[in-house]
Amino acid sequence: MKRKTSRGNAVRMTITLVFMMVLGGIFYWQTREKSEIHELTTTPSASSLPARLSLNDQFRKDTGRNYADNQILWLEQKDLTGDGMYEYVVGMAKEREAPVSSYQWQIFASDGVRYYVVYNREEGLYQAPEFHQQADINADGKEEVVVTERECGAHTCFVEVFIVQWNGTKWVNLAEGIEAFPGIFELQDENEDGIQEVRMEGGLISSLGAGLQREVTLLYAYEGPMKGYALSRTEKKQNDIYFIMLDANEALRKKEWVKAGELAKMVLENPNMTDSGMAPERSRVRIVSYAGILAMISVVAQNSDDIGRAEQIRQQLEQYREGDNPYVEAAQTLLQIYEETKDVSKACSAMETKSLAGGEAVADFFESYGYAQERMNLMNICPLLKL
Repeated sequence: MKRKTSRGNAVRMTITLVFMMVLGGIFYWQTREKSEIHELTTTPSASSLPARLSLNDQFRKDTGRNYADNQILWLEQKDLTGDGMYEYVVGMAKEREAPVSSYQWQIFASDGVRYYVVYNREEGLYQAPEFHQQADINADGKEEVVVTERECGAHTCFVEVFIVQWNGTKWVNLAEGIEAFPGIFELQDENEDGIQEVRMEGGLISSLGAGLQREVTLLYAYEGPMKGYALSRTEKKQNDIYFIMLDANEALRKKEWVKAGELAKMVLENPNMTDSGMAPERSRVRIVSYAGILAMISVVAQNSDDIGRAEQIRQQLEQYREGDNPYVEAAQTLLQIYEETKDVSKACSAMETKSLAGGEAVADFFESYGYAQERMNLMNICPLLKL
């Protein structure tokens, strides 16, 4: 029998320890693998998901343009061409390189590989452009981008309209040439046919030398892809006897007898109606008495036998026989020649000759005009001669 030695015990203990360590390691790795498999098959928490890019960041990533957030005024993303790919419309403040800030707005489109600028507006933009909407505003099945630009001078601002569309071949502005000052812009579906019209309100220049003015509303209707938006109607505010008289003159030139008579009657019944305080008496008596002449022409043009009504108007004008006002005598000449000839055109022509007998300076309604004031050509004193 061999005697057991301490060395032999030590060897066996070492082998046993190694074996246990190996088994322990296998158990540890098996346990760790099971734990990791379990963790990966559970739903990750929301906080562990990558953050979704903001629209600004997505724009920068797609276009490669590193516009800072504080440069971007507005940013829109939509398929404007119907090709299934988004376009970007962005308005931005350019980096300040001069004493005056400048702006631009752009449309970016993709060719499937990269985004690039397809429409760019930046020259002379010193006021921030305003984005209004992206929609099919004219019911043609295509999306339009609606933006306005503002340009300001010393006394007033002009607003220009852009209705930009991809027509299948190129990017076009359907609102070419539409602008107004100071310019209040809106879109409206006036006749509820699904097609929006452009409405511009303005007409006033804020300058002391501009003279007497009135607000004007311009309405533009869509007339198809070739013409785009075109002027369809002009509405002029009738807030002063001078402007109402001008409108009555225009109505007679268009043979709108009833309208002309109604406008002239407004002046006769409201001889002190002015928009900027009391008009100089010299101007007021000329405006009212000439409006009376227009009313007389309207009366006999509608009814050649209604001389009695024309005479009543003439008598009403006698109160304005002041100074060198030529129109009271001219009204008398009108009626006299009409009674003799029963020809309203001949009577009107004689009235014009009488009105201008003292010269244009005497016949003119104001001694001086502002540079932005509407002014009637004195060769149109008889509107019937210019039909």
